Parts: sequence; C-alpha cells; structure tokens
Amino acid sequence: MKIALCLHGYYDSIKDSSSCGDDGFLYIKKHILDEINNGHEVDVFFHNWQPNLEEKLVNLYKPKKHIVESQIDFNKIAEKHKVSRKYLDKNNQLGSWQLTSKTGTGYVGPERILSQFYSVQKSIELKKQYEEENNFKYDCVIKTRFDLGRINRNTSKIYPCQCINFDTTLDMSYFYQVYWDLFNEGPADMWFYSNSENMDNFCNFYDKVLMEYLPIGSEYHKAVVNGWPQSKLNDFRSNELFKEQPSDILHKYPSHMVVNGILLHKWFLMDCKLWYNSIALESKWE
Repeated sequence: MKIALCLHGYYDSIKDSSSCGDDGFLYIKKHILDEINNGHEVDVFFHNWQPNLEEKLVNLYKPKKHIVESQIDFNKIAEKHKVSRKYLDKNNQLGSWQLTSKTGTGYVGPERILSQFYSVQKSIELKKQYEEENNFKYDCVIKTRFDLGRINRNTSKIYPCQCINFDTTLDMSYFYQVYWDLFNEGPADMWFYSNSENMDNFCNFYDKVLMEYLPIGSEYHKAVVNGWPQSKLNDFRSNELFKEQPSDILHKYPSHMVVNGILLHKWFLMDCKLWYNSIALESKWE
C-alpha cells in the first residue's frame, strides 16, 4: 500500500504547552512511518509556519514536498472578505484567543481557524501535485498534525481523540475519523484518513470556508442559528449520527458560534458527501 502522510500547522501546539512535535514525531513514527516495516510505502508532505524549523523538519520527515513559510496575517484576509471578528462577533463573545497567542479564554477567532484550514489545504495540495507529477494515486492519505498523540492529553478524559487508530487493512473507500461523544457538533479533527480521491476534497477546504461558509447569510450560517443538522436541542452528547431515528428537534446556536472549527468541519464533510460515508474508530491512550 502507498500511504501519504500530510502534516500541517505548528510543530508544537500553541495552546497546549505540554504538547510538542518531538514527542509527536516518535508517536507518528511508531504508528504510521514504521508501516514501511510491514511492506508499505509511506511518503510525507507538510505545510508549516516556522521557517526556523525547516531544516529540522526536513531531516526528521524527509518529505517528498513541503512548504515552510512565515505566519500569514489572516486578520487582514478575514477583514477583506468581511468574515473578521468585527462582522461575525459583534458582541465580543468568542473569547480572547488571537492568531498566535499562547493564552486565552473561550473560542478562537476566524483568523486562527483560517490559519489552520489554510495549512491543511496546502498539505493536501502538495500530495496531489506529487501524484500528478508522477502519474499515480496513493491508496491511503492521512491528514494530521505534528503533535499527534500528544495534544490535549491533560484535558481529554474519556476519549483519546489525539491518538490515531490507523489500520491498513480497512476499506479506504470509507472516510475514517476518531470516535467521541460530540458528533452532534461535529468531528474531532486531530486526524482523518481515506483514499486519495476522498481526501482531495481538502484541496478546497480553506477556500470553501473563507468564500462560502463564513460570509454572513450563507447556508452554513442559516443552519447554525436555525437548526444544526444531526443535533438535538440542548443535548450535545447524544450522537444523533448513529441513531436510526435522529431527533427532529435540532439545536440552535448563537450567531457567533459560526466561528467554530468543529461545526465548520462537519458542514464541510457533509458538503463533500464524506460525513455519511464515514466510520468512527475508537482510539486508545498511549
């Protein structure tokens, strides 16, 4: 099996000081890169925001393609497209997390979500470019972050969403994600994997969020405030996704919650027809 590992974002977590990329590399090596010992081929692609770490990251991961660039100011981009805090959070309810701040409260703003989604899109684009240049398709594509297996270990209790359950024997026509109890809101976004065609949808991830979802009056906006699909009023942990007869009394979020990475992920996966083609895998602490 030909496997593409697509990494994105910062090497160490910005929000969780205990989560570092060095530990993440050891975890990734054990659970993904070492699949070469089982007869599989693993190629790495990544996008990162830290030019001072480029040499280190290249030496560690030996990527087929990579992009390392200085942090883009997504505040300016959000303002240009009228999806900044000024437009989407007029009453300052999101919280104090800024683009690269290490401390804060509440939810992150659109500038931080856009930064994350841009990096995801770029990592998948690199994989696709390499496929086109070499006239082949990967059998499996994994999207994840540099601190896989380590992020939020001190706050996650029942569901170790940061730990991957990677199984090369699975049918890659399905879209795999980690199991947790908040599917009413959306998926845990630490990792996804599927075949190359399915994962290529992420080549439009950032673009769709910026241009189609976040603008005021979008279908996404209407769904968030008028009735979120596969949800239940005031019950965030009922996991309607797995019920034969899901609730028809949907939860309605306040308008500022359109700036929510989990909600945006769910809407995107529904838009791409991957949500109902997904399988949730249980993961284990390590």
